[in-house]
Amino acid sequence: IERRIKEEKLRIAELEKRMKEERERFELECKKKKISLEEGYKLEWERMRKDYKMDDSVILNVFNRNKWPEKLVLCDLTGSMQPYAVQLSIWYQLNFKKEKNLQFVFFNDGDYKQDDMKVIGETGGIYYSPSKGIDSLGNLMSKVTARGDGGDCAENNIEALIKGTKLASQYKEIVMIVDNNSPIKDIRLLEQFKLPVHIILCGATEGWILPDYLLVAWKTKGTIHTIEEDITSIAKMVEGQDIKIGSFTYKIMGGEFVRITNI
Repeated sequence: IERRIKEEKLRIAELEKRMKEERERFELECKKKKISLEEGYKLEWERMRKDYKMDDSVILNVFNRNKWPEKLVLCDLTGSMQPYAVQLSIWYQLNFKKEKNLQFVFFNDGDYKQDDMKVIGETGGIYYSPSKGIDSLGNLMSKVTARGDGGDCAENNIEALIKGTKLASQYKEIVMIVDNNSPIKDIRLLEQFKLPVHIILCGATEGWILPDYLLVAWKTKGTIHTIEEDITSIAKMVEGQDIKIGSFTYKIMGGEFVRITNI
């Protein structure tokens, strides 16, 4: 466990470095084109939608397998999540006319705040919108992405759940689309949230899943979803039990999920 903690710290440090470099390159490109970041992300969003391959989508796969009614969809729009935001918009364009009471919450871990100014539970960068059409959705996504400047890798998922569900109304199912490469910075707030959450994991390779998301699904009596499978039995697990997802096995030890197979 200690070895894996050290490995995870190194992985996070490398990821944060790469995210910062990518953001700086994009900002420079926008500056050269004399456009705002929001305009830049909107153009990039439109380009990616145009070039999108329909057979490459965890979000489409999961939504096609699970017919959740009256969804409140929460989506992380930080870092490298833009390709998945495009996937969400493709699904929305295909389905929004038949979706009843569809609502969205997007979050970016604090808008323009520096890391040392982010307070657990009050980080911010949380935006709500009912279903208004594809252009409105694209404009909001671009706005939220532009206002999230990267920063640390961990995200304010639980704050988004707590505040997002208060902003929304009359939903029946909560679906959260997350970056499986980014841990949850405010996981200690999880005890304040009791509603079941369906978690769609972006970037979950062969069943490699960050324990934070397994914990959220377990504690809220929710579910976990990858591009290949739906894990619905996690809600019934108890201390000491293990579960196999893809090529990996996880065990509940001391109230937390621990991976017990090697990479």
